[in-house]
Amino acid sequence: PREYYNNTPGKEQKAVALQREIAYAEKKTSEAKKELKRITENVMGEIKRFKQDKNNDIKQIVKRFVKLQIRYSKKIVEEWENILSTLEPQREVGRDKRKKTVRRRQKKLN
Repeated sequence: PREYYNNTPGKEQKAVALQREIAYAEKKTSEAKKELKRITENVMGEIKRFKQDKNNDIKQIVKRFVKLQIRYSKKIVEEWENILSTLEPQREVGRDKRKKTVRRRQKKLN
């Protein structure tokens, strides 16, 4: 109580000094909270941007992979078509030979 401070020399000055320190500490706490809020908002914005960039990067990677797979598949088809085209004439020649052989055998039987 006040009487105590009034009767004790220097105590009132100490109380005033402590009140100033408390006010200063409260002010600094308020400033620190504002700074924390600002930093938190910045960090959350950076995290959001990072996630968007990551998603865009993944989409681009998948897109490039799909295009590469399409090109590779087209080359595979071309190679199979080349193999098929080299087999087709031989197949025809082989078919013609078989037909001739079958005709000769039929003639011999007749």
